[in-house]
Amino acid sequence: MISVNHDERAQQQFVLALNQYVQGTLAEGSRRICEQRVQPELEIGTLRTNADRQRLRQRMEQEELHRFWLNLMQTWQDQLWTCVGECVDRQLGDLTAQCLPRNNDLGSLTLNPKLELPAYQAAVDNHSLPGGYHTEVCADDVRQGAIYAQSANVYLLGRTGVRHDYRGQTLMAHVLERFPDREPAKLLDLGCLVGASTFAYGEQFPQAEIHAVDTSAPALRFAHGQAEARGLRVHFAQQDAEHLDYADQSFDWVVSHALLHETSRAAVQQIFRECFRVLKPGGIMAHIEIPARTEIMSCWEYLRSSYEAFYNQEPFWNGLTEIDLAGLAREAGFADAAQGFQQTTADGRAGKPGFINIADGKMDLSNWFVMSARRPVS
Repeated sequence: MISVNHDERAQQQFVLALNQYVQGTLAEGSRRICEQRVQPELEIGTLRTNADRQRLRQRMEQEELHRFWLNLMQTWQDQLWTCVGECVDRQLGDLTAQCLPRNNDLGSLTLNPKLELPAYQAAVDNHSLPGGYHTEVCADDVRQGAIYAQSANVYLLGRTGVRHDYRGQTLMAHVLERFPDREPAKLLDLGCLVGASTFAYGEQFPQAEIHAVDTSAPALRFAHGQAEARGLRVHFAQQDAEHLDYADQSFDWVVSHALLHETSRAAVQQIFRECFRVLKPGGIMAHIEIPARTEIMSCWEYLRSSYEAFYNQEPFWNGLTEIDLAGLAREAGFADAAQGFQQTTADGRAGKPGFINIADGKMDLSNWFVMSARRPVS
C-alpha cells in the first residue's frame, strides 16, 4: 500500500548500508575488544551472574570504539525512522483513506479510544520509534503503523518473507507439529501490530475465524486496510492482552509474535492467565519470541542483546531472555508446556519438525524461540 519514489528509495538504501556497516564491520571491532582485552582483564569467561554482566557492560562502555558503535547503532535507526516517516507523510492522506472501514469489508475493526495503555508501553517509545506505536496526528490516523511496516520492509530485506509473515508461519509449524489434531476453528493473535504474522493464519486456515488485538489504534487501522486489500477476513480490536474482552473458553488457539519482550514479567504471567481463560479445553497457547537466551550467550552476544534493553527502549528485553516461559505456563494451569529454538520456515505446514539443540540457537532470524502449551481438557 506504500509507494516509494526514487529519492526515498535512495535514502532508505543508504540507511540500510549504514546499518550493515555498523552491525558488521564496526561490531566486529567491538567484539574483538570484548574478547581480547576486556574479558581477560575482568577474568570473565562466561556470564554466570548478573554482577558479571553489569561489570562487563560498564567496562566496555569505557572503550571509545564500543561507545562509537553504540552511538551509530542509534544513529542509523533514527535515520531510518526519519526517512520512512517522510515517505509516509507524503502519502498519509491516501493511506488513511485506503484503510477506512467500509460496509462491504470482509473483516472488522473495533477501536476503544478510552483504552488505558499499560505502563510498560506508555513509559517508552518502543524500538525508539518517535511517538511509539500509539501517537496520532490526524483523524483515522495510520501513520505509526505505516512507518513500522515500511521500516520492516527496509530493515529485514526479505528475511521474514516477502509478506513478513515468517514468524506466524514458524510458530504455526511448531504448533501443528506438536498438536497435529488441533487445527483452529477460531484463533486469537495477541499484540498483532500491523498484522504481518496474523495474515499467515488467515491464509493457511481460510475457514477459521481469525481475531487479532493490539493497543495501537494507528497500527490496527493499517492492519485492517492491509487485510482487506489481501482479501483476508480478520477481526481487529483495540484491547490490552492482559485484560481481554472475550468470553471464557472462546478460542482454539491463542498466539503471539514478539509481544512478550515488550511487556514485563508480571504482564507475561497475567497474559498467560488470560490465555488460559479464553481458551477452550484442549486449546493451544503458543508464543514466538526474540532468538536470544541468556544461558547460551557469549559475552559479546550479551552486549549486543543488551543494546536493546539499555539504549533502544526495550526495557524487558534482557528480562525475557532469562525467563522460563514453559514454567510460567505450567503455573498458569497449562499442560504439555515446552520451549526451545525453532528453525524459521516460510510455510507453516511444511516446517522442519522439533526443536534444534539449544546450544545451536543463534541470535539471528534463522531461528526463533518458541513456547507452546495446552489447556487441559478437564
